[in-house]
Amino acid sequence: MFARGWNSRSRQKRCGQLGDHSPQRRDETRTHSSRRRLARSFRGGWLAALSVALALPLQSPAPVAAQMLAVEQWIQALDSQRYADRERATRRLLEAGRESWPALRSALRSPSPEVRRRAAFILRDGQWRRLRAEFADFAAQPDSRLDMEEGMWLVSRIVDPESELADLRRQLDALAERVRARLPDNPPPRRIDPKLAMRVLRETLFEDARFAGALNDYVDPRNSSLASVLKRKRGLPILLSHVTIAVGRRLGWPLRGVATPGRYLLKYDGARVPTGFPADDVVMDAFDGGKILSSDDLQAMFPGLGLEGLLAGDSERSTLRRMLNNLAYHLEQTGDGETATLAAEFQAMLGEDPM
Repeated sequence: MFARGWNSRSRQKRCGQLGDHSPQRRDETRTHSSRRRLARSFRGGWLAALSVALALPLQSPAPVAAQMLAVEQWIQALDSQRYADRERATRRLLEAGRESWPALRSALRSPSPEVRRRAAFILRDGQWRRLRAEFADFAAQPDSRLDMEEGMWLVSRIVDPESELADLRRQLDALAERVRARLPDNPPPRRIDPKLAMRVLRETLFEDARFAGALNDYVDPRNSSLASVLKRKRGLPILLSHVTIAVGRRLGWPLRGVATPGRYLLKYDGARVPTGFPADDVVMDAFDGGKILSSDDLQAMFPGLGLEGLLAGDSERSTLRRMLNNLAYHLEQTGDGETATLAAEFQAMLGEDPM
């Protein structure tokens, strides 16, 4: 078969998508002229080299250069006139794993549609297998050890598989330094007025850096990827809230996400304000330009609901479940049901929300 999927249903779907490229169909569409050219290239010895490459064991003691040559030959075989060679090369590249990824990324620019299609499939299969294993390890940790930024990075790789955690952290560090530059020299950031802290966050992130809610393309899956949100400066309420939280926590501010009905907010936790300030939550709507919400604003947004219970902080595990739920739904809405299934699988790994 062409490939091995992570479940029988997705395997059938992918094989169905690529099944049109059968030996009979491809043979019928190739002209006699192209066959003669291909035959002449084979006479030069390429076919013999290909046969050796396809038979090369993956655990061969051959030098790295020889293994890379084999990978290149397997990639060439993705466009072989023989269906069996194309299938065998695909299996070899799947088994080669990450060692083949750099060459496969180059193959995405191949003039051959068949090579591009198969290279994209092999890369996606490998990246998803790796990501699934990493997310399973992450989700198995106790709540006290869950790193929210690492979790958001893992979620973002469903959409942006090449994103790197270190790069995302550097971007958040840089934003925190821009906030710090707006603060007075004294007192230290963790001891300043919570209202000032939230105001400077709003000015830096939503006025200067121009982060904003994704009003015109709300269902775009990139709005659920931390990597894309940092790049595009657009996102869902929950992502914008947690960008703000990640920046604020670098300055020692006790910020928390708040899962209110219909709109995810964030707050400076009134239970942890510095000495000398009122023990009141300072609430922000990141999706509305970082607007600081008064008690009257909150009552108007949530009429008839008690604010004390409404503003309870959200846990890391629950927050990531919400992010994955949004992502799965928006992937489904935009026609990518297969990736939506992966997001839903990750959501299930995190377990059910407590009752």
